[in-house]
Amino acid sequence: MAAAKSATNTVKSLLRVAERPLQIPGTKLAASTPPAQLDLFDYCFYYDTLAPTPQQLQHSADVFRASNHSPIRMWTASEFRTIPMSDVPEVAFLGRSNSGKSSLLNAIMEKNMCFTSATLGLTTTLNAYGIGGKKGGEAKVVLVDTPGYGKGSNEEWGEEILKYLTKRKQLRRTYILINSHHGIKAADAAILSLLRANAVPHQIILSKADSVLIKGGQKRGARGLRPERIDELCRFADKVRNARATCPERGEHE
Repeated sequence: MAAAKSATNTVKSLLRVAERPLQIPGTKLAASTPPAQLDLFDYCFYYDTLAPTPQQLQHSADVFRASNHSPIRMWTASEFRTIPMSDVPEVAFLGRSNSGKSSLLNAIMEKNMCFTSATLGLTTTLNAYGIGGKKGGEAKVVLVDTPGYGKGSNEEWGEEILKYLTKRKQLRRTYILINSHHGIKAADAAILSLLRANAVPHQIILSKADSVLIKGGQKRGARGLRPERIDELCRFADKVRNARATCPERGEHE
């Protein structure tokens, strides 16, 4: 499970706030007090994988850098059978309605390609975006935005989406967004069980962590980032990881 480099926009916002001097209520800061410095890895928790090297991070930045040829809309589908064939690897993003998938994808792509709204269930189709393409060349990876599941989603979340997750050969990994305020809900556990049962590689991203670390989140004038909040987020990540491990594989209790 990793709160990966994907959350670049959130991290940058947090770092900007972190550069402000921290003040204890009832005291005055001396002019020479150095600002708190937070590193990108303060927000990333690695359990089953190693932290990326500087070279890997640079390569990632090069691939995901927005240009005239990246990102591009690849396809939109409401039915599995209409998804075009491709040799390009795909990565899908899953999560409850209004979990922040579209906002995260916009941050990764450095361009507002996905519609975002506080309205539940706005995304109703599978939407694919090509990344890393050059002039006259093919995309290096395809990011797939999926409709949110749970409250506010369409009926059973979509038999067609389940077909995509279990049958799409180009799918290399899925990322499940878990709201940092709520933890793993019943619908999240059901999806995790489905992925485990079908051996679909997956990782968890804790979304909306900025509003946990900073009162007011990314809103203008947000205040209150303290080192202990990083520790609180780390403990929460451990709880989510342990809860994930207890999600039964599909069919275990049938």
